Amino acid sequence: MGDIDTFCRQWMCSGGRVVPLLYDWSDSELAEAFDAVNGILFTGGGVDIARQSNAEAKQYLHAASVLFNLTLTSSDWVPLWGTCLGLQTLSVLGAGGDGHGRPFKPWCNMV
Repeated sequence: MGDIDTFCRQWMCSGGRVVPLLYDWSDSELAEAFDAVNGILFTGGGVDIARQSNAEAKQYLHAASVLFNLTLTSSDWVPLWGTCLGLQTLSVLGAGGDGHGRPFKPWCNMV
């Protein structure tokens, strides 16, 4: 938990509004929370987004997709930051993964 605390303190010291965004929230809850923040940090974690082999992975990628798309359509500039799994998630979403089961190939499986 120390890394998340450090991220939160750094963001707050630079004027960020820190609110946890939980991936099991509904789309409308995520949208409401999105309106209350001025940036999004996707942290590291242990979700297997490459295979989306369980409900947790699918739910995580769906929530990330909602937030990513809200960022793209926002009239405000909303920075995104990804660390470890968070950066992988942003890469997948930026490459066209939509969190709804559309397949993608992780770089390690490309031939």
